[in-house]
Parts: sequence; C-alpha cells; structure tokens
Amino acid sequence: MRIWALIWVLLCGPAAAQNLVIATTGTFPPYLFEEGETARGFDIDLMDAICALNGFTCTYRILPLTEGLEAVQNGAADVALGGIGATDEREVYGDFTCPYRVGTPASVPIFALDPDIDLRTARIAVMGDTLSHRDLVDHGFTAVPYEDLASAIRSTLSGDTDAYHGNDNSLPLVDGAMERFVVVGTITGRSGGAAFLVSSMRPRLLAAINDSFGILERDGRLQQMGDRWFGPGRYAPPPNMGVTCGTMMSRL
Repeated sequence: MRIWALIWVLLCGPAAAQNLVIATTGTFPPYLFEEGETARGFDIDLMDAICALNGFTCTYRILPLTEGLEAVQNGAADVALGGIGATDEREVYGDFTCPYRVGTPASVPIFALDPDIDLRTARIAVMGDTLSHRDLVDHGFTAVPYEDLASAIRSTLSGDTDAYHGNDNSLPLVDGAMERFVVVGTITGRSGGAAFLVSSMRPRLLAAINDSFGILERDGRLQQMGDRWFGPGRYAPPPNMGVTCGTMMSRL
C-alpha cells in the first residue's frame, strides 16, 4: 500500500517536480515589469512562491501579451501571467485560475499633452488586446493599439497619437510622461479579476496553482506581496480565497 501511495505522489501529486515555462505578457505595473531579460513585479513574486511551494523549476519567457497567451494555447508555455484580466474571450487560450485580485469598476484616465483636446476626434494610443483597448472601442473612441505600454506612451509624447489611455502607474515607464501629461478624460472599466492563464493540457497544474493561492492567502504571504507592490491597504485577496482556491484537488 505504501509503495502505491508513493507512486501516486510521484506521478499524480500536484507538487511533483516539474519544469515549467512561464510566459510574461508585457509590462503592466505593478503586476509585471520587464527590465531587459529580467521580469519583476507582483505576479513574478507570486509565481516564484508557487514554484518554491511545489518544487517546480520555472523558467520565464518575456513575450508580448498576445504572443504569451498564444504560447499557452499551443503548448509552448505552461502558464501566462502579467495582470491578465480573466474574460470569456480569452478562455480560448487556456484555463484561468481563481482570480487573485478582484476589482470593482474603476475610472482609468486618458492622458494628453493638450488639455483642450477633443477626444471625439482624437487618436488614442493604448496597449493592444487589453481590457483598456476593448473599453476604448466599446465607448466609441478611435483606439491605436501598440505592443506595449511604453510604446503607446511614447507615441503620444512624440505626437504620433493625440492621447494615451492607461493607468497612471504606467507613466514612469517613459521619462517625461508624468510631468507633461494631463488627464483629459476617464473611462470606467469593467469589473473583473486578474488571474493566471494555464494550459488546458495541464489540469493538475491548474489545481496545484489554485491550491497554492489558498495556502499563500492563509499564511499571509499573499497579503505581504500585495502590500509590497500595490502599497499598504491597496490590495486585499478575494473573499474566502483560502477556502475556494484551496480545494481544487478534491474535485479532480
């Protein structure tokens, strides 16, 4: 009996040693910063903790948002992360974990150099394939998508576009943006949650990550990471996360 139990742990257990490829999905502070060949941020700290907890060997691949999602879909990566909003449209790429952050509708600014710009005719830069991109289109604005936040910000600073739509914590990515930009409007984004995307071919990995969310919430480490990256009092795990995300293995 003990031998069979050992075999089950080695072959089926969520903490079995695995080599994982983690796709990052563009700079999206404070969830993800890409500094050369190094990725940092809340999502990286969280994934590092999960890898250590389960004995995974994790390698990060820095990719643009859509390429990161596609890498999970085609099996080139096991997990994608980077403040990814869990939406129905993105479920074609893989399976979402429990959300580790659930937000309420928030007003996301539109920035410009000219405080009197007419947003009805403006070309507004935004990181492509994001929820901000979708919100611009849904509100009838002319969206100009860019591969990353920094490129979108630079396009407005250089005059290639008329305005930029994104959170204010993205402005430090480009020198001069905080000093030169003014808020000329806001869009109230949709409520939703941020989650990791896991390959549909890896159901036990999905369960292991959800179990780990529960463990990290219960022992306080998730809150510590949130305080570090979002600031004290600006992050709270979803209600009952330690329970709802900590029972996945029993349902397999």
